Amino acid sequence: MESLLVNLRKQATCSICLDTYTEPKTISCLHTFCCECLEKHARVSQKHGKFRCPECQAAIDLSEGNRFDRLPNSFFHKSLLSLRAVRQSGEASSITCYQCSATNPQMYYCFDCGRFMCPDCFNAHDLLKKSFQGHKVTPVQDFKTEDYEALLRRKPFCSQEFHEREITRFLCSQCQVCICQICIVTDHQNHKVVLLDKAAHEEKDNIISGAKLIKKMESELQEVIKQFEETISKLESNMETAKRSVKQTAEQMITNIREREREALESLEATRVSRLHKINLAKQEVESLVKQINQAAQFAENLVQRTSSSDIMQNKETLKTKFEELLRVEVPKHQQTTFIKFTATSQKDLKLGFIEVTEGTANAAKSTLEGLDQTFQACVKQSLRYVQRHLEER
Repeated sequence: MESLLVNLRKQATCSICLDTYTEPKTISCLHTFCCECLEKHARVSQKHGKFRCPECQAAIDLSEGNRFDRLPNSFFHKSLLSLRAVRQSGEASSITCYQCSATNPQMYYCFDCGRFMCPDCFNAHDLLKKSFQGHKVTPVQDFKTEDYEALLRRKPFCSQEFHEREITRFLCSQCQVCICQICIVTDHQNHKVVLLDKAAHEEKDNIISGAKLIKKMESELQEVIKQFEETISKLESNMETAKRSVKQTAEQMITNIREREREALESLEATRVSRLHKINLAKQEVESLVKQINQAAQFAENLVQRTSSSDIMQNKETLKTKFEELLRVEVPKHQQTTFIKFTATSQKDLKLGFIEVTEGTANAAKSTLEGLDQTFQACVKQSLRYVQRHLEER
C-alpha cells in the first residue's frame, strides 16, 4: 500500500494525455485510458476494424458502434482518483458529497456506507445514530494508511437505474454481474445469487493460477527475446567481418591509383589557391566600399541626432563631398565564376562486388566469398560474389 501511495500520481495518470484519468476505461489487453483519449486514439490509428494499444501495441477490436463509453469501467482507477483527491492537500474540494453533490475542503468519509459527505450531511448522518450506529466516519484530512486501503477496497455502488445508492454485495451466477439487494427481487428474481465476497474469494485461486501460467509463458518469451538479441549480436559481428573484407578488397584497388590521386589533388589545390586569391581581392574591394558607406551613414546619423548646429555646419561640406564620392563609385558586378570539376579518364564504374542476402539459417563455416583471388585494376569492372550455405546443405 505504501508503494501505491508513493506512486499514486503515476498510477492515476493516463499515458495518452499524461493527465489525471477522466472516466477510465479498460480495454481487452487490460491497459486503462481515459474514455475520450481512447476514442481519439482509435479514430486516428484504427485499420480494418482494429487499433493498437498505445502501451503494448496489442491489436484491439473496435467496440460495437465505436461506443467506447460502453467499455468496462476501471473501478480500481476510479478508486485511485478518490485516493489522489484525498491525498493531495487542498484538493479534497474535488470530492463530491454523495447526498447533496456539494464540494467542500472539509469532507468526511463513512467506511460503512462507502460514501463521502460534506459537513452538513455528516451532521445529518450523525443525528441518525440509531440507523448508522457503529459506523466509522473519518475526516479525509485525518486519513491513515489503513484508511486509504479501506477506501481503495470499498465496494462499488449499483449501476442499475434507481439503485445508485445501493452497494453491490451479490453476484448473479446466471448473468455473471454484480448486483445489489434490490436487483435480487427485481431484474434477477429467481436467479442463482451468491455473496460477492465469497465468489471473489473462490475466483482468486483461478486468477492466481492463471497469473502463474502466463508468468511461466513470460519466462519462455524472455528466452526467445534473448535468442533474438544473440542473433542481432551475431549479425553485427558478421557484418563487421564483411566490412573488413570489403575494405581489404578496396585497399588492393586503391594502392594502384594513390599516386594519381596525389597528383590530381595537388593540381586542384594549386587551382584553388590561385582562384581564391583573385576572388578575395575582389571581395576585399567591395568590403572596403561597404565599410566606407557604413561609416559615412553612421557619421551622418550621429551628426544629425547627437551634435550641435555648429557641428553640422562645420562638417556638412566634408560629408557632402564623401557622399558624392561614394555615389560616383559604380557598384562592382560579381563577375567571378568558379567551377571546378574533376573528369575521370574513364566513365566505367568501379565496383568491389555484390551483396547477396538469403533468408534462413546460414552456415558461416560453409559460406564463401568468391572473387578475392583475382587481380584488381583501376577503372576495370570486376565483381565479388558471396556464396551462402545453409545449415541443411552439405
